[in-house]
Amino acid sequence: MDTFDYDSAPLPQADFVSNAVRVLRKDERLVGIAVAGSLAESRADEFSDVDLVIAFEPRSLEEILGEREVIAKSLGDLAAAFTGEHVGEPRLLICLYDDPVLHVDLKFVPLPEATPVVDNPVVVWDRDGRMESVLRQRKGSYPAPDAQWLEDRFWVWVHYLAGKIA
Repeated sequence: MDTFDYDSAPLPQADFVSNAVRVLRKDERLVGIAVAGSLAESRADEFSDVDLVIAFEPRSLEEILGEREVIAKSLGDLAAAFTGEHVGEPRLLICLYDDPVLHVDLKFVPLPEATPVVDNPVVVWDRDGRMESVLRQRKGSYPAPDAQWLEDRFWVWVHYLAGKIA
């Protein structure tokens, strides 16, 4: 399994990940943390967000989801946070931290649901090896574009855009 390259990540993002691991590993309900997105793929730049997958024991579901913002506040100077229902992911907490200003997505998932869907997260902490085992079960992949879905919307989008330009 790949490992997270702290040296290739921009300093604010690498520092955030390092601090998150230090803080979150103290919570016995948590079993692992993985970095996803551009950081996991070693293609992050100074404007990249931090995508963390935080796996927990399934029996802690309601408790953890109820404490997401408290957990997020424990990781730094949290300026704002909201959940990701608008992107179809209510387990996601979208955060903005201050000093340095950093966009962080915290995806809280019961361990069995940590399998990659779209991207391939890289484990940065694993309490007992189970997180890495779950992530090895399958590779993430982006879904193929649905041509019919695009065609159904194309002319409406063109009309809308033309109206805005006019």
